[in-house]
Amino acid sequence: MRRADRHTTRAEPHSRPLLAPPGRVEMAFYQPSCLLAYKLLFWGEVRWNKVGSSERSLPKLMIAMASQNRDTPGHDSGPPHESRPAAAASRRAPTRQNGSAWKTPVIASVVALVCGVGGAWAYLALFGTRTEATPGPNDRSQQTGAERSAPAPDTQEPASVHDVEALKKRYERLTERIDLLSQRIDRLAKSLEQPSPVLHTLQTQITDLQRAVDQVANVPPRLRQLEQRLAALKVELMRLSGRAMGEEAPGEGPPQAANKPPQTGLYAEADPARDATLKLAIGLFREGHYEQAREVLRRLQRERPRDARVWYYAALANGMVSGTWDGATKRLVEQGIELERAGAPSRAAIDEALAGLTRALGKDWLAEQRRQAE
Repeated sequence: MRRADRHTTRAEPHSRPLLAPPGRVEMAFYQPSCLLAYKLLFWGEVRWNKVGSSERSLPKLMIAMASQNRDTPGHDSGPPHESRPAAAASRRAPTRQNGSAWKTPVIASVVALVCGVGGAWAYLALFGTRTEATPGPNDRSQQTGAERSAPAPDTQEPASVHDVEALKKRYERLTERIDLLSQRIDRLAKSLEQPSPVLHTLQTQITDLQRAVDQVANVPPRLRQLEQRLAALKVELMRLSGRAMGEEAPGEGPPQAANKPPQTGLYAEADPARDATLKLAIGLFREGHYEQAREVLRRLQRERPRDARVWYYAALANGMVSGTWDGATKRLVEQGIELERAGAPSRAAIDEALAGLTRALGKDWLAEQRRQAE
Protein backbone atom coordinates (compact mmCIF):
# COMPACT_ATOMS: atom_id res chain seq x y z
CA MET A 1 0.00 0.00 0.00
CA ARG A 2 2.79 2.46 0.84
CA ARG A 3 4.71 1.74 -2.39
CA ALA A 4 1.59 2.31 -4.44
CA ASP A 5 1.04 5.63 -2.66
CA ARG A 6 4.57 6.70 -3.48
CA HIS A 7 4.15 5.92 -7.19
CA THR A 8 0.88 7.79 -7.21
CA THR A 9 2.53 10.81 -5.61
CA ARG A 10 5.30 10.88 -8.22
CA ALA A 11 2.84 10.66 -11.08
CA GLU A 12 0.95 13.76 -9.93
CA PRO A 13 1.89 17.00 -11.74
CA HIS A 14 3.92 19.48 -9.79
CA SER A 15 2.65 22.94 -9.08
CA ARG A 16 6.09 24.55 -9.47
CA PRO A 17 6.26 27.18 -12.30
CA LEU A 18 8.21 26.40 -15.48
CA LEU A 19 10.67 29.32 -15.14
CA ALA A 20 11.42 28.77 -11.48
CA PRO A 21 15.04 29.45 -10.47
CA PRO A 22 17.24 26.31 -10.35
CA GLY A 23 18.47 24.91 -7.10
CA ARG A 24 21.99 24.27 -5.85
CA VAL A 25 22.25 20.82 -7.37
CA GLU A 26 20.96 22.04 -10.73
CA MET A 27 23.47 24.88 -10.80
CA ALA A 28 26.26 22.42 -10.02
CA PHE A 29 25.62 20.73 -13.40
CA TYR A 30 24.47 23.71 -15.41
CA GLN A 31 27.34 26.12 -14.68
CA PRO A 32 30.19 23.73 -15.72
CA SER A 33 28.55 23.20 -19.14
CA CYS A 34 28.30 26.95 -19.75
CA LEU A 35 31.87 27.48 -18.57
CA LEU A 36 33.10 24.75 -20.91
CA ALA A 37 31.37 26.37 -23.89
CA TYR A 38 32.85 29.75 -23.03
CA LYS A 39 36.34 28.28 -22.78
CA LEU A 40 35.98 26.61 -26.18
CA LEU A 41 34.98 29.91 -27.77
CA PHE A 42 37.90 31.68 -26.17
CA TRP A 43 40.27 28.96 -27.35
CA GLY A 44 39.04 29.30 -30.94
CA GLU A 45 39.51 33.06 -30.88
CA VAL A 46 43.07 32.71 -29.62
CA ARG A 47 43.84 30.19 -32.30
CA TRP A 48 42.59 32.54 -34.98
CA ASN A 49 44.51 35.47 -33.57
CA LYS A 50 47.65 33.52 -34.14
CA VAL A 51 46.87 33.62 -37.86
CA GLY A 52 46.50 37.41 -38.07
CA SER A 53 47.21 39.95 -35.40
CA SER A 54 44.83 42.54 -36.83
CA GLU A 55 41.73 40.34 -36.26
CA ARG A 56 41.55 39.78 -32.48
CA SER A 57 37.79 39.57 -32.01
CA LEU A 58 34.96 37.39 -33.19
CA PRO A 59 33.39 40.01 -35.53
CA LYS A 60 36.68 40.59 -37.24
CA LEU A 61 37.11 36.85 -37.54
CA MET A 62 33.78 36.54 -39.31
CA ILE A 63 34.67 39.41 -41.72
CA ALA A 64 37.98 37.80 -42.53
CA MET A 65 36.26 34.52 -43.20
CA ALA A 66 33.81 36.25 -45.55
CA SER A 67 36.59 38.04 -47.44
CA GLN A 68 38.55 34.84 -47.78
CA ASN A 69 35.56 33.15 -49.34
CA ARG A 70 35.22 35.93 -51.95
CA ASP A 71 38.87 35.63 -53.03
CA THR A 72 38.65 31.95 -53.74
CA PRO A 73 38.12 30.90 -57.41
CA GLY A 74 34.59 30.06 -58.50
CA HIS A 75 33.13 32.46 -55.94
CA ASP A 76 30.92 35.36 -56.92
CA SER A 77 32.54 38.76 -56.43
CA GLY A 78 29.40 39.99 -54.67
CA PRO A 79 26.59 42.21 -55.57
CA PRO A 80 27.23 45.17 -57.92
CA HIS A 81 26.06 47.67 -55.27
CA GLU A 82 28.95 46.89 -52.83
CA SER A 83 30.79 50.04 -51.78
CA ARG A 84 34.27 50.69 -53.05
CA PRO A 85 35.90 51.27 -49.61
CA ALA A 86 34.76 47.87 -48.41
CA ALA A 87 36.11 46.28 -51.58
CA ALA A 88 39.38 48.10 -51.23
CA ALA A 89 39.65 47.01 -47.60
CA SER A 90 38.99 43.48 -48.58
CA ARG A 91 41.62 43.63 -51.26
CA ARG A 92 44.16 45.10 -48.87
CA ALA A 93 43.51 42.32 -46.27
CA PRO A 94 46.26 39.71 -46.37
CA THR A 95 45.20 36.34 -47.65
CA ARG A 96 46.24 33.18 -45.93
CA GLN A 97 46.80 29.87 -47.52
CA ASN A 98 46.15 28.03 -44.25
CA GLY A 99 42.82 26.29 -44.97
CA SER A 100 42.35 24.87 -41.43
CA ALA A 101 42.26 28.23 -39.63
CA TRP A 102 38.58 28.95 -40.26
CA LYS A 103 37.52 25.50 -39.12
CA THR A 104 38.58 26.04 -35.52
CA PRO A 105 35.92 28.65 -34.59
CA VAL A 106 33.27 26.63 -36.37
CA ILE A 107 34.20 23.51 -34.43
CA ALA A 108 34.27 25.51 -31.21
CA SER A 109 30.79 26.87 -31.91
CA VAL A 110 29.48 23.43 -32.73
CA VAL A 111 31.02 21.98 -29.57
CA ALA A 112 29.56 24.84 -27.49
CA LEU A 113 26.15 24.26 -29.03
CA VAL A 114 26.37 20.54 -28.36
CA CYS A 115 27.44 21.17 -24.76
CA GLY A 116 24.59 23.62 -24.22
CA VAL A 117 22.05 21.20 -25.66
CA GLY A 118 23.57 18.38 -23.59
CA GLY A 119 23.43 20.48 -20.43
CA ALA A 120 19.80 21.41 -21.08
CA TRP A 121 18.91 17.79 -21.74
CA ALA A 122 20.76 16.66 -18.61
CA TYR A 123 18.96 19.34 -16.59
CA LEU A 124 15.57 18.18 -17.81
CA ALA A 125 16.42 14.48 -17.55
CA LEU A 126 17.96 14.58 -14.10
CA PHE A 127 16.20 17.42 -12.31
CA GLY A 128 12.99 17.92 -14.21
CA THR A 129 11.48 14.52 -13.22
CA ARG A 130 12.68 14.79 -9.60
CA THR A 131 11.29 18.28 -9.31
CA GLU A 132 7.94 17.14 -10.60
CA ALA A 133 8.01 14.09 -8.32
CA THR A 134 8.98 16.15 -5.26
CA PRO A 135 5.79 17.54 -3.75
CA GLY A 136 5.66 21.08 -2.44
CA PRO A 137 4.55 22.18 1.03
CA ASN A 138 0.91 22.29 0.01
CA ASP A 139 1.12 18.87 -1.63
CA ARG A 140 2.79 17.43 1.45
CA SER A 141 0.06 18.77 3.67
CA GLN A 142 -2.57 17.34 1.33
CA GLN A 143 -0.74 14.04 1.17
CA THR A 144 -0.47 13.92 4.96
CA GLY A 145 -4.18 14.64 5.29
CA ALA A 146 -4.99 11.95 2.74
CA GLU A 147 -2.81 9.45 4.54
CA ARG A 148 -4.48 10.29 7.84
CA SER A 149 -7.96 10.01 6.37
CA ALA A 150 -7.08 6.82 4.50
CA PRO A 151 -8.28 3.59 6.12
CA ALA A 152 -5.89 1.38 7.99
CA PRO A 153 -3.93 -1.10 5.86
CA ASP A 154 -5.14 -4.61 5.48
CA THR A 155 -2.13 -5.89 7.41
CA GLN A 156 -3.46 -4.50 10.72
CA GLU A 157 -5.04 -7.23 12.79
CA PRO A 158 -8.40 -6.72 14.53
CA ALA A 159 -8.68 -6.47 18.33
CA SER A 160 -8.33 -9.85 19.95
CA VAL A 161 -10.56 -11.36 22.60
CA HIS A 162 -7.81 -10.90 25.18
CA ASP A 163 -7.73 -7.15 24.57
CA VAL A 164 -11.50 -6.94 24.86
CA GLU A 165 -11.42 -8.84 28.16
CA ALA A 166 -8.68 -6.56 29.50
CA LEU A 167 -10.70 -3.47 28.61
CA LYS A 168 -13.77 -5.00 30.22
CA LYS A 169 -11.86 -5.68 33.46
CA ARG A 170 -10.53 -2.12 33.53
CA TYR A 171 -14.06 -0.83 33.06
CA GLU A 172 -15.29 -2.98 35.95
CA ARG A 173 -12.50 -1.76 38.23
CA LEU A 174 -13.29 1.84 37.42
CA THR A 175 -16.96 1.18 38.13
CA GLU A 176 -16.11 -0.32 41.52
CA ARG A 177 -13.95 2.68 42.42
CA ILE A 178 -16.77 5.02 41.47
CA ASP A 179 -19.17 3.03 43.68
CA LEU A 180 -16.76 3.21 46.62
CA LEU A 181 -16.43 6.96 46.21
CA SER A 182 -20.21 7.30 46.11
CA GLN A 183 -20.54 5.28 49.32
CA ARG A 184 -17.96 7.44 51.07
CA ILE A 185 -19.80 10.57 49.98
CA ASP A 186 -23.07 9.14 51.32
CA ARG A 187 -21.47 8.29 54.67
CA LEU A 188 -20.05 11.79 54.97
CA ALA A 189 -23.44 13.29 54.19
CA LYS A 190 -25.12 11.10 56.82
CA SER A 191 -22.48 11.95 59.43
CA LEU A 192 -23.08 15.63 58.78
CA GLU A 193 -26.82 15.20 59.14
CA GLN A 194 -26.64 13.20 62.40
CA PRO A 195 -25.83 15.11 65.61
CA SER A 196 -22.47 14.45 67.20
CA PRO A 197 -22.33 12.53 70.53
CA VAL A 198 -20.18 15.29 71.97
CA LEU A 199 -22.82 17.83 71.05
CA HIS A 200 -25.50 15.70 72.70
CA THR A 201 -23.41 15.49 75.88
CA LEU A 202 -22.94 19.24 75.91
CA GLN A 203 -26.68 19.76 75.53
CA THR A 204 -27.33 17.44 78.48
CA GLN A 205 -24.81 19.27 80.63
CA ILE A 206 -26.36 22.60 79.70
CA THR A 207 -29.78 21.25 80.73
CA ASP A 208 -28.41 20.09 84.09
CA LEU A 209 -26.79 23.46 84.61
CA GLN A 210 -30.07 25.22 83.95
CA ARG A 211 -31.78 23.01 86.51
CA ALA A 212 -29.08 23.76 89.06
CA VAL A 213 -29.53 27.46 88.41
CA ASP A 214 -33.27 27.06 88.94
CA GLN A 215 -32.62 25.29 92.24
CA VAL A 216 -30.33 28.09 93.35
CA ALA A 217 -33.01 30.58 92.37
CA ASN A 218 -35.44 28.72 94.65
CA VAL A 219 -33.20 29.23 97.69
CA PRO A 220 -34.91 32.46 98.87
CA PRO A 221 -38.37 30.83 98.91
CA ARG A 222 -36.91 27.90 100.84
CA LEU A 223 -35.42 30.32 103.34
CA ARG A 224 -38.81 31.89 103.84
CA GLN A 225 -40.28 28.43 104.33
CA LEU A 226 -37.65 27.68 106.95
CA GLU A 227 -38.47 30.93 108.70
CA GLN A 228 -42.14 30.00 108.71
CA ARG A 229 -41.28 26.59 110.08
CA LEU A 230 -39.19 28.16 112.82
CA ALA A 231 -42.06 30.46 113.73
CA ALA A 232 -44.43 27.49 113.85
CA LEU A 233 -42.01 25.62 116.09
CA LYS A 234 -41.89 28.59 118.43
CA VAL A 235 -45.67 28.70 118.59
CA GLU A 236 -45.80 24.96 119.22
CA LEU A 237 -43.17 25.29 121.92
CA MET A 238 -45.12 28.04 123.62
CA ARG A 239 -48.29 25.95 123.42
CA LEU A 240 -46.58 22.90 124.88
CA SER A 241 -45.00 24.94 127.62
CA GLY A 242 -48.38 26.47 128.48
CA ARG A 243 -49.95 23.03 128.56
CA ALA A 244 -47.28 21.79 130.89
CA MET A 245 -47.79 24.72 133.19
CA GLY A 246 -51.57 24.17 133.16
CA GLU A 247 -51.22 20.51 134.09
CA GLU A 248 -49.01 21.36 137.02
CA ALA A 249 -51.39 24.06 138.32
CA PRO A 250 -53.95 22.55 140.86
CA GLY A 251 -57.61 23.10 140.41
CA GLU A 252 -57.29 23.94 136.82
CA GLY A 253 -58.90 21.71 134.26
CA PRO A 254 -57.14 20.51 131.12
CA PRO A 255 -57.04 22.92 128.27
CA GLN A 256 -59.56 22.57 125.51
CA ALA A 257 -56.85 21.51 123.14
CA ALA A 258 -56.38 18.36 125.13
CA ASN A 259 -59.88 17.22 124.27
CA LYS A 260 -59.22 17.49 120.51
CA PRO A 261 -58.26 14.27 118.68
CA PRO A 262 -54.76 14.07 117.24
CA GLN A 263 -54.36 15.20 113.64
CA THR A 264 -53.82 12.39 111.18
CA GLY A 265 -54.10 11.84 107.48
CA LEU A 266 -53.29 14.60 105.07
CA TYR A 267 -52.70 17.18 107.75
CA ALA A 268 -50.42 15.11 109.95
CA GLU A 269 -47.17 16.93 110.54
CA ALA A 270 -48.23 19.58 108.03
CA ASP A 271 -45.25 21.81 107.29
CA PRO A 272 -44.97 24.01 104.19
CA ALA A 273 -41.17 23.77 104.15
CA ARG A 274 -41.16 19.98 104.34
CA ASP A 275 -43.89 19.71 101.74
CA ALA A 276 -41.80 21.84 99.37
CA THR A 277 -38.77 19.62 99.97
CA LEU A 278 -40.87 16.53 99.28
CA LYS A 279 -42.15 18.04 96.04
CA LEU A 280 -38.56 18.83 95.04
CA ALA A 281 -37.53 15.21 95.63
CA ILE A 282 -40.53 13.92 93.66
CA GLY A 283 -39.71 16.26 90.77
CA LEU A 284 -36.07 15.13 90.67
CA PHE A 285 -37.14 11.48 90.64
CA ARG A 286 -39.61 11.96 87.79
CA GLU A 287 -37.00 13.83 85.71
CA GLY A 288 -34.55 10.95 86.05
CA HIS A 289 -32.15 12.38 88.65
CA TYR A 290 -32.45 9.34 90.90
CA GLU A 291 -29.24 9.90 92.87
CA GLN A 292 -30.14 13.46 93.82
CA ALA A 293 -33.69 12.46 94.66
CA ARG A 294 -32.41 9.70 96.95
CA GLU A 295 -30.19 12.15 98.86
CA VAL A 296 -33.09 14.56 99.44
CA LEU A 297 -35.37 11.70 100.52
CA ARG A 298 -32.77 10.44 103.02
CA ARG A 299 -32.76 13.87 104.63
CA LEU A 300 -36.59 13.83 104.74
CA GLN A 301 -36.47 10.40 106.40
CA ARG A 302 -34.71 12.04 109.34
CA GLU A 303 -36.79 15.22 109.33
CA ARG A 304 -40.18 13.71 108.45
CA PRO A 305 -40.13 10.04 109.40
CA ARG A 306 -43.94 9.67 109.74
CA ASP A 307 -44.84 10.18 106.07
CA ALA A 308 -45.47 7.12 103.92
CA ARG A 309 -44.84 9.14 100.74
CA VAL A 310 -41.23 9.78 101.78
CA TRP A 311 -40.57 6.07 102.29
CA TYR A 312 -42.29 5.01 99.09
CA TYR A 313 -40.26 7.42 96.92
CA ALA A 314 -37.10 6.56 98.86
CA ALA A 315 -37.65 2.88 97.98
CA LEU A 316 -38.20 3.69 94.28
CA ALA A 317 -35.12 5.95 94.10
CA ASN A 318 -32.94 3.34 95.81
CA GLY A 319 -34.15 0.63 93.41
CA MET A 320 -33.48 2.78 90.33
CA VAL A 321 -29.97 3.69 91.51
CA SER A 322 -28.86 0.27 92.77
CA GLY A 323 -30.83 -1.82 90.28
CA THR A 324 -31.96 -4.22 93.02
CA TRP A 325 -35.49 -4.38 94.36
CA ASP A 326 -34.82 -6.55 97.41
CA GLY A 327 -33.06 -5.94 100.69
CA ALA A 328 -32.93 -2.22 101.54
CA THR A 329 -35.49 -1.36 98.86
CA LYS A 330 -37.90 -3.93 100.27
CA ARG A 331 -37.48 -2.59 103.83
CA LEU A 332 -38.18 0.99 102.73
CA VAL A 333 -41.44 -0.10 101.08
CA GLU A 334 -42.50 -2.03 104.19
CA GLN A 335 -41.91 1.07 106.32
CA GLY A 336 -44.11 3.11 104.01
CA ILE A 337 -46.83 0.43 104.11
CA GLU A 338 -46.89 0.52 107.95
CA LEU A 339 -47.27 4.31 107.91
CA GLU A 340 -50.03 4.06 105.30
CA ARG A 341 -51.91 1.62 107.56
CA ALA A 342 -51.50 4.07 110.41
CA GLY A 343 -53.01 6.83 108.25
CA ALA A 344 -49.87 8.98 107.96
CA PRO A 345 -50.92 10.47 105.64
CA SER A 346 -54.29 9.47 104.26
CA ARG A 347 -54.63 7.09 101.35
CA ALA A 348 -55.98 9.87 99.13
CA ALA A 349 -52.84 11.97 99.73
CA ILE A 350 -50.62 8.99 98.99
CA ASP A 351 -52.47 8.20 95.74
CA GLU A 352 -52.21 11.86 94.70
CA ALA A 353 -48.43 11.83 95.24
CA LEU A 354 -48.02 8.57 93.30
CA ALA A 355 -50.27 9.59 90.40
CA GLY A 356 -47.41 10.84 88.21
CA LEU A 357 -45.48 7.55 88.20
CA THR A 358 -45.09 5.40 85.11
CA ARG A 359 -44.27 1.77 84.56
CA ALA A 360 -40.64 2.66 83.82
CA LEU A 361 -40.43 4.48 87.17
CA GLY A 362 -41.66 1.45 89.18
CA LYS A 363 -45.37 2.14 89.36
CA ASP A 364 -46.39 -1.49 88.82
CA TRP A 365 -43.87 -2.80 91.33
CA LEU A 366 -45.02 -0.40 94.06
CA ALA A 367 -48.69 -1.15 93.36
CA GLU A 368 -47.99 -4.88 93.70
CA GLN A 369 -46.25 -4.34 97.05
CA ARG A 370 -49.17 -2.29 98.39
CA ARG A 371 -51.69 -4.86 97.14
CA GLN A 372 -49.85 -7.71 98.87
CA ALA A 373 -49.80 -5.72 102.12
CA GLU A 374 -53.57 -5.39 102.09
